[in-house]
Amino acid sequence: MKHRVMRFFRLASTPTLKTKMLAYLLLLSSIPVAIMGIVSAYSTSKIIRGQAVESNAVLLKQTEKELNLFFKKIDDLMLQYTYASSTSTLLLKRFVEEDLSVGNWKTVMDLSEILVKLQSGMEHVLELDFYSVPYGKILSSRGNIYTEEEFSDPTAINEAKKLTYSNRFLNLRMSIFDHETQKRPVLTIIKPILQNNHVNAALIVYLDAASISSYKLAPPAPYEGSSLFVTDEQGNIILHSQTSRIGTWAGETVLQKIKETVDADWIIQDKLNLDGFSSNTVMLRSESKNWYYFAAVPEKAFTTKVNTQRNVMLGISLGLASAGLLVGYRASRVLYRPLQQLTNKLKPTEANANLGSDGDEVVWLDRYLERLSLENKQLSKEIGLYYNHAKHFLLHQLLVGNMPHQNILLGEQETFSDHCFFIPLLIVDLNRIRMMESYSQRDCSLYYYAVDNIAMELLEEYGKPQVIMIQPGMFVTIVPMENRLTAEELRGLGRKLQEALLGYLKLNSFIAVSYSETGTDGLHEAYEEASSLLRCQFLAGDNQVMLIHDLEASVSMQADVLFHSESEIAAAIRLRQWNEAEELFQTLADTLQESFHISEDILRGYFPQLLGTIIKSVRLAQQNPFDAAMVQELLLHLAKCRTLEEVRSFFRNRVFAALRQEYEETGVSSERILLVEQVQDYIHKHYDTDLSLQQCAEQTGLTPFDLSRMFKQVTGVNFIDYLIEFRMEKAKLLLTDPNMRIQDITDKLRYSSMQGFMRAFKKSTGMTPGQYRSKLNKG
Repeated sequence: MKHRVMRFFRLASTPTLKTKMLAYLLLLSSIPVAIMGIVSAYSTSKIIRGQAVESNAVLLKQTEKELNLFFKKIDDLMLQYTYASSTSTLLLKRFVEEDLSVGNWKTVMDLSEILVKLQSGMEHVLELDFYSVPYGKILSSRGNIYTEEEFSDPTAINEAKKLTYSNRFLNLRMSIFDHETQKRPVLTIIKPILQNNHVNAALIVYLDAASISSYKLAPPAPYEGSSLFVTDEQGNIILHSQTSRIGTWAGETVLQKIKETVDADWIIQDKLNLDGFSSNTVMLRSESKNWYYFAAVPEKAFTTKVNTQRNVMLGISLGLASAGLLVGYRASRVLYRPLQQLTNKLKPTEANANLGSDGDEVVWLDRYLERLSLENKQLSKEIGLYYNHAKHFLLHQLLVGNMPHQNILLGEQETFSDHCFFIPLLIVDLNRIRMMESYSQRDCSLYYYAVDNIAMELLEEYGKPQVIMIQPGMFVTIVPMENRLTAEELRGLGRKLQEALLGYLKLNSFIAVSYSETGTDGLHEAYEEASSLLRCQFLAGDNQVMLIHDLEASVSMQADVLFHSESEIAAAIRLRQWNEAEELFQTLADTLQESFHISEDILRGYFPQLLGTIIKSVRLAQQNPFDAAMVQELLLHLAKCRTLEEVRSFFRNRVFAALRQEYEETGVSSERILLVEQVQDYIHKHYDTDLSLQQCAEQTGLTPFDLSRMFKQVTGVNFIDYLIEFRMEKAKLLLTDPNMRIQDITDKLRYSSMQGFMRAFKKSTGMTPGQYRSKLNKG
């Protein structure tokens, strides 16, 4: 689709020979004008840039000279007050031997007066401090006395102690004072006061860097955005015509240029990157300090006016080209119209309308195709993620008989080939009780993942295997094949998988093997057949592979008896008939004791299966005293039982007792329970009549509303659901009679149509009455 649309666009936008000739002539006439404008702009810009470089170099020299004079004036003024050979009373050396304390107030007042006079003769001074080294005291021009520990600038104290006879200049520092009025960038000058060739005191002068920048650093004019600044050797900005930049870093390009020009006086760099913009920069190195002066003018300041001149020339050229476009527009309009019609058809949806193209159909179509491609990639990714999950779900539905055979539903790559009519089916049932005894839930999940991988890898040589976990610890493996396997080959296939699980993962398993000879149409019957073998697992034991041919008729009959007893117990539990359920369990235990040799393997294999059936039925009855932790604890406790009597005691004291306790704690009165039991008895006797809630209410003297609410409170299910479930249990018994037709059963259970009965039966059992009867006949 995309290639066809782009090919159409290329054909639609191809001009005719006449249009091409006209366009070429117009372009040839406009090119000389455009070249003239570009060359003129370049030459003018070069001349302006050269003049700016020269003027900026002069500006830097002048700025350096003014700053040197400013600092020299401060040095000279401090020298007058600290000169060692002078006898003036203003000399500060006489205060060296005086303790600056409140008790010596007259000395402090004299010194403060001198500091004020000295500060008044300086410009841009924030504070002037006198530091007495012997006494470790500092007196500020504000009249405050500090100890060395109290002074807010310990760096200055340390530097003063290191001085000998010359001035010491400290670089810029930010906000060294505690009071808000002085939270400004400062430059510090320290003047030592010598006595006997020793520094016994020092003057500390704090200069306002922002104020100095404002008065002393004027940016190059008349260029907009230009700046003048001073940095140290590390590229830190000490002074700047934009005071907000003081204390920041000039950038890597400035630092690199400083390192490259240590011995040069000044250098011109046409395009130095400053603050993300290309700037014409002049740099000057100070002779008296390790300072570097920069004058920067943005490159665009040189080119703005020049570009205007260039644009005028280009405008003339554009005008000539526009004339050609107008002529070509009429010629191409007829060819471009189909493209417009195509985009108009695609635009109506809100998602497409938001693509935006400023009216350009070609741009819009390109964005549309790009977005469509991205959506297709995302959709393909999502389909890949969920394909396996959907395929497993459909396979499971196919196994349990909830859907017909439809290969097309399983994806483009068919799971089952039309030539694969023979499909072996293996149900792998792990010993989950031993796993719960040995591993945590997280470790069990890792083992399940490993079982899936081992089965897939091991069976790949036979075809395209499909492995799904239908419940924790139980896997169904399907291997479509073109050639039929014998019973011994099928058993060997199961043993190979079982040995791999035991060898690599140390996991015990029971594998039930069946097969379909009619492709996917027979998978449901094969799954039912293998599932029936699982009921005999407790007889075979762990690490066994069983085929339907291995099951003797007597053993199959005994297993069916146990399965029938399980169904009766489950039905009684769903109807909340706990006493009847326990009696049925005791009957089942007696049957096991009389008909089977009760070994420890049978106890380990069968009764956990029975416990699972009971717990599932309890949950269907909407009464669940067994949470996940409780179920695990029950299974582990049951695994410790060694005799049938211990098993009887376990079910009596731990299972049925818990059910009765939960039933008694619902708060239902004995009178209401008796009334509901009367209704249940009436249903059991008259289920084959046109029974209704109104009729049962009349038997108890209650209104239909009160009876419905009471029935739900006591049994946990609605009246109609209870009636349907009881009729379905009777339907199962009636279906065992081969002489009774499904229509006869429909009439006996008072259903108005056979379709209604079949729908209710399938909803209750998961299969149609005919499928249920076929299953009984096969058993």
